[in-house]
Amino acid sequence: MTVKTIIESVGGLALLSLSSVALATGPTGDIDFTKVNSCDFDKPEWGGNGNGLVERVEFDRFQFKRQNPLVNDVDTNNDFVISKKEIAAWSGRFWLDAGLSEDSLATTCKIADSTIPPAAKPRTFSLGDPKKALGQVRLRKDYAGILKSLKKADPAAFGYYDNRETDDDTWAAQATLGLVRTFDVSKNDTRIGAYFLDAIDLNAAVSLDRVTGKGDGTFSEVDSLVGRAGLAFGLRNDGDRGAWDHQLFALAYRAATTTSTDDYKHGFELQWEPMRNRIGELISINGPYRRFSSDPKAAAEGGVFQYRLAFSGIAEVGESIEEIDGETLVKLGPKAALYLRPNALRRLELFGGYTYLWEVADGSRDFDHLETGARIALDDAEQVFVEFKKRIGQVPAKYTDIDLWQATLSVRF
Repeated sequence: MTVKTIIESVGGLALLSLSSVALATGPTGDIDFTKVNSCDFDKPEWGGNGNGLVERVEFDRFQFKRQNPLVNDVDTNNDFVISKKEIAAWSGRFWLDAGLSEDSLATTCKIADSTIPPAAKPRTFSLGDPKKALGQVRLRKDYAGILKSLKKADPAAFGYYDNRETDDDTWAAQATLGLVRTFDVSKNDTRIGAYFLDAIDLNAAVSLDRVTGKGDGTFSEVDSLVGRAGLAFGLRNDGDRGAWDHQLFALAYRAATTTSTDDYKHGFELQWEPMRNRIGELISINGPYRRFSSDPKAAAEGGVFQYRLAFSGIAEVGESIEEIDGETLVKLGPKAALYLRPNALRRLELFGGYTYLWEVADGSRDFDHLETGARIALDDAEQVFVEFKKRIGQVPAKYTDIDLWQATLSVRF
């Protein structure tokens, strides 16, 4: 490093220090900023306008003082000056964590008082990086879960039962192992109507749905092995222009068979998952866990339960070599699920999901599948669970009948 570079760096750091003080107007000295709230930054003596509302610029200064970030975390263009634009971009994640939308420019002090630094997140286990090399290996319950974030995907389930009294033993697996490679195209500003293309995923997956064993035959045997390869892409709505904030589309070729025979069904499937998650609305679709309230001033932890509602549309087109099922398969329909989490016991999750697909071609019947139960997380990262559930209807992709209870150890990564 040259002498000139050192001098410029020292001068730049001095300028950075001055600009930081200017942007984070407010008291200095021995104040413990972890014990103040954003309402304090509305006071004129702290640089606010004193109007009783915490506006965006006041919220930004509050977070800047409270978090005391590293220089490189805020100064993204490395010019040794923290601009208002940079500090606003840096504090955006705290704005969203407070339950506020980016276009909400002011909020009452009641909301601001509940704004706290996000808790340290437990480190999750993963294999690979979805944006590098071949991508990331993921283990989830089904193919739809491979395309979602970890928190929104149901875990893969594995179980073994040994009844010494009747000499029965049974093992079960309901799992999908997939590889996902993500290509971020959001910087290209690719517009499709009112939406922007934000990412494209190339993926391949193998799903096993199997229950087998020996005994008195009181359980329904399940045998399904499905391979898929496809792509998924998301459309992001950056404004309030339409019914959905985000839409996910996934198109895959699939081949469904069993582990013991060579009969198979093959074809294509299309999945559509829209998201709507807006402050002031009672119902959120495919968003994160939220409260049962349309009041934006209500605390996120208020009430007995938090909920998450999942919804998607499914289309399946293919052929079967099994004569009993006919030759052509064309199925269309919805899939909906509700997840409940008690505020008193956050590791417990109650769930229920139902899928119904109408058969619109000759030779096959409609498909439906109900799955409901409860799972308890065994770790802080919520990757390992004990799960109890009831399944009734038909096995997805193979359409064979099932009616069973399951107790399993479930895992996702």
